[in-house]
Amino acid sequence: PDMKAWARKAVGDQLQRWNRTGITEKMFRASTSYQPRVTGYTKLGVKDGKVQGDSPWAKYMARAIQNWPFPKEELKDFWVVAENFEWPQQMKGDPKADEAAPAFVNANNGNFWALMMPVQSRPQFDDKFPENRR
Repeated sequence: PDMKAWARKAVGDQLQRWNRTGITEKMFRASTSYQPRVTGYTKLGVKDGKVQGDSPWAKYMARAIQNWPFPKEELKDFWVVAENFEWPQQMKGDPKADEAAPAFVNANNGNFWALMMPVQSRPQFDDKFPENRR
């Protein structure tokens, strides 16, 4: 199977809601101030190909960038909210969440504005993954 095509489609489907507007600073701020919040969150970014942040998400992103399978010019600077633990926060239909940017989450049953990235507390995805799997 064409894994690049699958990855582009999977991420594209999750980001479809923001295709027309993009993700603005106002949306990002709405994500970081969203309430009610059961758990914490992490701010994660990429600037000039370097990961900004210190968390399991950041370690995963650093490894993903090292193994970036697409042309380097496709790696754009970005900031995102990453939800901690297993509970997505921004429920679809909540006006406050509908104004927010997507957040990376470990689990999503389709009822949340979130990008499924199951890595937060799974050590097999950290930056030592290749050595650990041997």
